[in-house]
Amino acid sequence: MINELIKENSFDEETFAIAFAIGRFKMKQWGRRKIQYGLKEKRVNDDVIQKALTKIDEKDYLMVLQRLTKEKYASLKHDQYLIRKKKTMDYLIQKGYEVALVKTSVEKITN
Repeated sequence: MINELIKENSFDEETFAIAFAIGRFKMKQWGRRKIQYGLKEKRVNDDVIQKALTKIDEKDYLMVLQRLTKEKYASLKHDQYLIRKKKTMDYLIQKGYEVALVKTSVEKITN
């Protein structure tokens, strides 16, 4: 079935990469880095990966990052301030968000 779709050009590497990137972002709230690694693991071409990552809306991306930051930080209310901050940053980096964006997002809620 997949071979037939490939022959008809209705299912190619680019379509798969875009669907994977948008799906993982919307359903699992993965960051771009984790999506990129997931696509590399599936042996998708680097140019196609970059094109797929550009399909993720920047505004939505930052809103999800900010929401995840707030939720994680709030869930650690019994920990000391610096521990909460570090655990929140570690969580977001593990989700695949870029370090610079994570630092900015955490600083917004802690100041």
